[in-house]
Parts: sequence; C-alpha cells; structure tokens
Amino acid sequence: MEENEEIKGIVERLLKSVLQGKRKKRRIPPAKPGMKVDRPGPGSPHGVYTYDPVSKTWILEAVDGEWRPRGTGLLFIYFDNTRCPACRLYDKYWFEFAERRGGELRLAIVLCAWFAHDCRSEAAKKMFRKHDVHASPTTLVLCLENGEVVG
Repeated sequence: MEENEEIKGIVERLLKSVLQGKRKKRRIPPAKPGMKVDRPGPGSPHGVYTYDPVSKTWILEAVDGEWRPRGTGLLFIYFDNTRCPACRLYDKYWFEFAERRGGELRLAIVLCAWFAHDCRSEAAKKMFRKHDVHASPTTLVLCLENGEVVG
C-alpha cells in the first residue's frame, strides 16, 4: 500500500510540474545517426533507436527520412514521449527488460517530445503516424519476415 502511495505522489508531482511548465529544459545534443546512448529519454535526440546487446547501449538509427526495420523475427518497439510522466515510470521496466532479454530479442525505441505533434525527427514522427500511436507509453510487437511486417 505504501508503494502505491509513493508512486501516486511521484506521478502527481510530475504532472504538476509538466502542467506548470516548471521542468528544467535540458540541452539536447545534436542528433547523429550511429551515436550511442545508455538510455534514450529526456535529454536525448529524437529519433529511432535500436538496442545493441554487445555494448548494452542504444544506437540512434534514424532521424530523417523513414526508418525500416530489418531482419526476421519479433521486434518490440517502445513509443516514448520525453514529456510523458507515465513513460518515465515505464522506463524502469522497459530498460530492465532490455538488459535481461535484449540479447535474444530485437528492441527499438521511437522517441519524440509529444507524439508526432512535437518531434524533431521525421523518422520518429512517421513511425508514430504509421502505427497510429496516440497514447504513451505504448509497446508494439511486430512479426517481421525479411524486414516486412507479417503479423
């Protein structure tokens, strides 16, 4: 019960700070495809990231244009908004999942500030629109065959 109250308090404080615009602006580094980050989120360039289990980092795959997944098998895509308090809570579980299962599963993050409405990445914006994502956090599981969605 105490844990629920603690989570409720965190969410209330985050929502209040977002609504009042009191969150500190972070300097976001320039987006360079191929750059590695420990955990994409607030303070990271917008775009599409994939998990590299060898280095245990996320690689910025696409900023401009359109991102197309490669390969065959399941692909887990986390649609993340940097201004989303629920996403910050979900991060705890998503990144733990990535570290535990990232070697056997393919993982991606599509990151914008607020869906396709506030996004500095054309590739990420197109992914939000293509998959009609209007709630966050959202995790989408795609079944790929040679880079094409089959289920």
